[in-house]
Amino acid sequence: MNRRSHFWLVGFLLLPGFGPVLGEDDIETKAKAGDAKAQYEMGTLFFEGRGVLRDPAKAVEWYRKAADQGFAMAQYRLGDCYAEGTGVAKNSAEAVKWFRKAAEQGDAKAQCRLGGCYQCGEGVEKDLLQAVAWYRKASEQGYALAQCDLGRCFHYGHGVAKDLAEAVKWYRLAADQRDAQAQYSLGLMYAKGEGVEIAGPDPERIQILDLRHH
Repeated sequence: MNRRSHFWLVGFLLLPGFGPVLGEDDIETKAKAGDAKAQYEMGTLFFEGRGVLRDPAKAVEWYRKAADQGFAMAQYRLGDCYAEGTGVAKNSAEAVKWFRKAAEQGDAKAQCRLGGCYQCGEGVEKDLLQAVAWYRKASEQGYALAQCDLGRCFHYGHGVAKDLAEAVKWYRLAADQRDAQAQYSLGLMYAKGEGVEIAGPDPERIQILDLRHH
């Protein structure tokens, strides 16, 4: 790596969750020596173009090395690359494979994506019960996208008995995290009086969410 790459690399390693700054060559040295976390970090550098030319194919190479060692974040990223066809030929079945590996380790993003694959039948046979199960696992970890998806399942009875109150519950949890789709869906439920009580003595009065404060 050149000096400019080192500068960006140090900045990257200051991000939350990556611990103290390593020496200039440590991350590459550790990655080449087989350190899974360093391999994941190298993949992210190439995926995002941090201090190096963006190269999704190289990112996939490094993600795969870490994923093969069971590093959940790399497994999720590798699955995402296969799902989107980024740096590798699009392959929905391969995406599901890697999402599942990460999801089984408790990665909320992977659990949500795996739920989406089951709901849409992408790379796996469509199974709404499985979709709900994986959405719930991610939702219980506080992942807003999954909470919105789970709310939608309860709202429309997809893979679970229709339950408007439960839909409101999950939409609200996601909306409180500023998920725009959840805010919109929750607003509609208030507007229609679905799963909520209409505010005020006038039964035709509509309660509108003030999203400006979210």
